[in-house]
Amino acid sequence: MKEGAVTGIICSGDNHVCPAITGNGFLAVWSEDRSRESIFKALLNRNVYGVTRSRIQLNYELNGALMGDFIEPSQTSEAKVEVKGTNAIDRIEFIKNNVVKDTYIHNGQWEEETLTGNVVFKFELELGWGPDQRVYPDIQEKHWTGSLKTTGKILDIEKLWTTPGQSVSMIGESEAEFDINTTKGGYGNEKLSQKNHQTPYIQNQSMIFEIEADVNSDLEIIIDDKTYSYKVKDILSESHLIGLVDEAKKLAKERFDKDNFYRSDPFWHNAYKVKIHRGVPATAYEVTYETELGELAQDDYVLVKVYQRNGERAWASPIWVKN
Repeated sequence: MKEGAVTGIICSGDNHVCPAITGNGFLAVWSEDRSRESIFKALLNRNVYGVTRSRIQLNYELNGALMGDFIEPSQTSEAKVEVKGTNAIDRIEFIKNNVVKDTYIHNGQWEEETLTGNVVFKFELELGWGPDQRVYPDIQEKHWTGSLKTTGKILDIEKLWTTPGQSVSMIGESEAEFDINTTKGGYGNEKLSQKNHQTPYIQNQSMIFEIEADVNSDLEIIIDDKTYSYKVKDILSESHLIGLVDEAKKLAKERFDKDNFYRSDPFWHNAYKVKIHRGVPATAYEVTYETELGELAQDDYVLVKVYQRNGERAWASPIWVKN
């Protein structure tokens, strides 16, 4: 861009094994509708942005123009960003000609808010890990069945899946059922060879639930016929890690005639786990911000970068100043 090239920004990985999986980046398109013609028109007009892992929703405009568009030189530049993230927003940067001209900091804007009554929030449910292949080289896959129930409403479920073969479905407005396979294996195994930049040898599977419920109500999560219940307020205060240690001990007993040790590491580190990531309220992941960036001269460009607190990012295509 600094050399004058006009381009849009996407984050799709060059992964040939399986496209559209989480962990390798996604392309997001602002199109009039979902038709092939509208999508390709948006691609050619650079009305696109990229995300690293989850589907951060990002709308960026400059003097009323959409990301990727051309605008005329101007004495003023009114930039507007609307973000609906998947975790707490850390900050939003406005970058003009490769220099950060304004930074909006969202950290500290919502944490002291007292949550009462019904709240809208998101949290990630992650399944996976399991036996170390150096110890159990033949164990490469686990099948999970489960459900999530709330006394409120499930507003949305985002699928953060790294391999095909997963499913989740709504049962009414307050319950979802899922069927998940998690895998482990080296790159030499064709079935398991898809890389993931975060855990290349472990293919955990996750879902992000957006829920509206009373802060004092219970969420019931059933995993393989075991029930785990948490208050909404507890999910919003900390993460919860469930280790299936009894299963790991049973496996060790079968293979090595050992189900006890002076320390828990052999069982804990070989146990499958369920992680309920700490949730965040809508005030943490929804941001609208406007700013003035000064004069716009010929060949200037302005783009936006969004950072989440969990390390995920989104980049909007620049808006270009061209006569």
